[in-house]
Amino acid sequence: MVLMFLLTPLYAYNPTADLTAYYEESSDTTICDATTFGIQSAGYPVACKIGTLHIERPSNDHEMYGLRLQRSGKWNNGNEYTLISTETINWQKQFGAQVVAKITRGSQPAVVQPINWSSGKDEFVSPTTLLGISDLPVHVDFYLGIRNIQNARQAEGVGFQFQGVGGHNVGDFQVISRRRVPKNQWEYIYYDEVVPIGSITNPVPFYSVNYNKDSSYFINGVGSDRRIYANLSIEETFPSGRFDLLQLVDASRLAIATARFTLSGYESTNSYGVSLVFNDLRGSNFPSFAMKHEDTEAYIPFDLYLGTETVVKGVPVVWNNLSYGSSNLKELSVGGISLSDAQNKVSGLYSDTISVHITPLDTNIVVQ
Repeated sequence: MVLMFLLTPLYAYNPTADLTAYYEESSDTTICDATTFGIQSAGYPVACKIGTLHIERPSNDHEMYGLRLQRSGKWNNGNEYTLISTETINWQKQFGAQVVAKITRGSQPAVVQPINWSSGKDEFVSPTTLLGISDLPVHVDFYLGIRNIQNARQAEGVGFQFQGVGGHNVGDFQVISRRRVPKNQWEYIYYDEVVPIGSITNPVPFYSVNYNKDSSYFINGVGSDRRIYANLSIEETFPSGRFDLLQLVDASRLAIATARFTLSGYESTNSYGVSLVFNDLRGSNFPSFAMKHEDTEAYIPFDLYLGTETVVKGVPVVWNNLSYGSSNLKELSVGGISLSDAQNKVSGLYSDTISVHITPLDTNIVVQ
């Protein structure tokens, strides 16, 4: 009897999301005239780019209503932030600043608005508005508008930091939409639903770089790209992933592959983590993983292990202490097959297909 064990290429997704979002922090914080970005109507003469949020609908299976931010962390309750400059400009070294959004919905003209609601619930689309074809995708450019600097030339060569903010500068955010369900024949009930940013539903920072006072980073220049790219590869032990089942029943476990995480991009000495969810795609109803015969509906259940940890189908497994480079290794092995169970099955080729869903545990990790 021969077993073929196959792991499909990894991918990360939210199977229940009707909207998806992507956020990219800007590594270029150069201060420009507000007219350069087309946000002069917000009342700030100069600004720098914070990042870009893109929201789209992968399908039209469900109706979604409204779209807003939910801010948290050091978001300042809608008040302006204070920036401290390294040099005096217009007889001062402290400047008021606020987040400004330039929102484009589908093919509609862009709308510019400060992000300063005291509730932190800043609306892009009215909460009772059905998101139609003309509203999507939604593209939002975030800027930091700065007061009392007449033009960008005055800020040339000057660095800026946030005074007394702490934590993530200008805070964190989630994207919220709403579903509508009937309450009775006349009324509806709306309930909030978090739109995942990449594969993350927890709040993400506008700035992952620390621009607080006394840090080594300053606004007004081109910074480094601090994104870290994570790639999982499966290196099979046996040619074509096949081995004789008798090799397994005579041992408690059999190593079938090596899982390798490679971190590239921004080189950091920090350690990182991901959450992995393994699922069986062969259609069996077994609580564990199971191999299916190539021609019949015969199945052979088995256990899957990542390193020393037993993998439970559909349950997250955390892989911590990932470091920069390709030295992050764990053995993939199988076991839990009884000889009597295998002998009672139809002989032939059995195989299983397992998917791996990856969720980063750090916001600057991008899964490839």
